[in-house]
Amino acid sequence: MSRDYKHYTSRDGNDRKRKGKKDPRSTSGSPKSGLFLIFLLFLGIGFGAYKLSPALSQRLSDSDYFSISGVDVIGVERADRDEIARAVGVTVGESVLETDLLAMRDRIEAVTWIKTAEVIRELPSKIVIRVEEHMPVGVIIDENGTRFVDPDGMTAVMGEAVDSYPLFVNMDTTEEVIEAARLMDVLLTHEVVTLESVSVVTCDPIMGYEIVTREGTRIHVGKEPFEKKVERLKIILPDALARGSIEYIYLDMDDRIVVKNEAP
Repeated sequence: MSRDYKHYTSRDGNDRKRKGKKDPRSTSGSPKSGLFLIFLLFLGIGFGAYKLSPALSQRLSDSDYFSISGVDVIGVERADRDEIARAVGVTVGESVLETDLLAMRDRIEAVTWIKTAEVIRELPSKIVIRVEEHMPVGVIIDENGTRFVDPDGMTAVMGEAVDSYPLFVNMDTTEEVIEAARLMDVLLTHEVVTLESVSVVTCDPIMGYEIVTREGTRIHVGKEPFEKKVERLKIILPDALARGSIEYIYLDMDDRIVVKNEAP
């Protein structure tokens, strides 16, 4: 909301101030903003009364005005919508005021592929749910089995074939896995690779990270930071590909990139 400040820098303005006349320029806010504040005030008073008065609470809860007319779920691509609907656990016609939003959020976040959920009561009669899904950039096989890897770490979510994702190997610590995931995320963001085009992401404690494409090209990236290295790779890659199949690319150098094309 905007705020207009009073100015008394001119003689007219000072005269008006001394005479007790209101400077029209000093009006704070607008009619619309005032009405909005009044609306919020009454909404707050009403909700407070609803919470404090059992009789009023029951009357409002029974009112058709607050009956749920719909549930909007936003952000779903991988998760099963039927499973989410079961986790929501409400039906059209129930009172939106009686809905336990926190319990609903917890149930939704237990659905396969759902990473986080935000549940909003949109008065008078709607519930809006915004979800963030796991977006894996690879898989890892360890003592816990096969797991997907998000850009910010490992997750146990399993729900589709893993053979189309890069396999993370030679990683002994969680930090190494997270760095490898960050590398893949940067490569994907810059559209240098796709999930399907990368076969393996490997880690060497001294040399850093290297990816191997399904065509056999090795791209040695080294250690973090990855952003500038990948930006340089994106610039030179079209020219390198124009010269034929690539055997390897070395990015872990300060002032140059080494590209070796396969012999014709």
